[in-house]
Amino acid sequence: MPSKAEHLQKYKINKNILETVLDPKNKEHYDWIVIVCFYTALHIIEARFAQKSINNATHKEREDRMRDNPDFGRKIAEKYKQLSSYSKVARYQAKSMPMTLVDASIHYLQYIEDTLMPIIDSQSTDTSK
Repeated sequence: MPSKAEHLQKYKINKNILETVLDPKNKEHYDWIVIVCFYTALHIIEARFAQKSINNATHKEREDRMRDNPDFGRKIAEKYKQLSSYSKVARYQAKSMPMTLVDASIHYLQYIEDTLMPIIDSQSTDTSK
């Protein structure tokens, strides 16, 4: 099971890619922006689960546990589900990703970051930091 620190490292790598590599003005990057937003959010959420020694083997398991866990709440679960859905569109459909979904993905990721990162940072239960 990856540790909180390992998930946070992946989060930081993905966040850096969003901020320095992918240009939101370049339509060729739209798919990748959406995909990276999803995986960035995934690692924030998994870092929180790792603090509680919970390992999710599948996306469905993660989504189910988010719904049942008061740490996340309905808004985070909904925004994560939307990111997952948009990511599937970006990965599996040949059509171009619309800018509205790119903007929404960035917004949803920001909400998840703003809500969970202070909790993750304040509750250091991972001894492998």
